[in-house]
Amino acid sequence: MSIVRILAAALLASSLSACASNRFEADVVRFHRNDVAEVATVSLRPADPNLAQTLEFQSYAEILGQRLASHGFRPAANGAADLIGEVGYVTATRSALRDGRSSSPVSVGVGVGGVGSNVGVSVGTAFGIGGGKSKGGTRVHTLSLRLMQPDGSTVWEGRAVAEVSTDQKDDLPSVFPRLADALLSDFPGPSGTTTRYVEPSGR
Repeated sequence: MSIVRILAAALLASSLSACASNRFEADVVRFHRNDVAEVATVSLRPADPNLAQTLEFQSYAEILGQRLASHGFRPAANGAADLIGEVGYVTATRSALRDGRSSSPVSVGVGVGGVGSNVGVSVGTAFGIGGGKSKGGTRVHTLSLRLMQPDGSTVWEGRAVAEVSTDQKDDLPSVFPRLADALLSDFPGPSGTTTRYVEPSGR
């Protein structure tokens, strides 16, 4: 094989590897009751009530509503819903240290809540996310959803966490649809197990 073909093959392999490494990935954990898959109407609300009337939340709620609809859920009419979906979302940043380790993430987002009370600062520890992907640091995006009956009892809850290099400039609005796909993939998903979601090729 000529040196030109060898170099071309090496370049192609490097390009394919780079493309694979850029595929969206997220750590997902869910807990649910056995009857959660039953068809129901859902009304979404933010974990932070102050966000209820914002265009930001309405945009995110529309995305989540579409994903839930693909699993048979319907939007509630006239405010009467079988289930209430409480949505939490937050972005945190982790700066890389000089020795290659990463610092604890610092929350810079809004809408924290949903599953548990440690969504922001403890997300790196809870999901084992560590080691910045670049010298500039890492941005950590979290989406949580809790489906509750009107009496407040939870039937399903989950959280999806994705980290991207700050060099990629992927902010929460651009990543949110992918987080929603990860969170609701294979709904209701395995209960009590953290899984790694890898976005299918071609997206």
